[in-house]
Amino acid sequence: MSSYLQNDQVNTYERNPLGQGPFPCPECGQINLVWVTGDCTLLDGTVVPNLKRLQCSSCQEDFFDHNAMGVIEAHRRKIAHKDTNIQKRKKYDTEVV
Repeated sequence: MSSYLQNDQVNTYERNPLGQGPFPCPECGQINLVWVTGDCTLLDGTVVPNLKRLQCSSCQEDFFDHNAMGVIEAHRRKIAHKDTNIQKRKKYDTEVV
């Protein structure tokens, strides 16, 4: 299950003297939380390409900061807009035929 990190949690991770982790995982407690970038499959099956997020290398849990949430929301709007256009096109095709 993916989680959203609160501001104070994200700031703690970003203030790490090394800048890149590892950090303690809020889910399993292991010190294996690191920044990763890549395709991310959300719980609803949506795949967000090239998403930067924190991920635990022990439990594989993903954690999203404000930037990642903005990217996810924009990607979902893009998909919804594309689906709406496809439905309109199908409706037009059936009416014209």
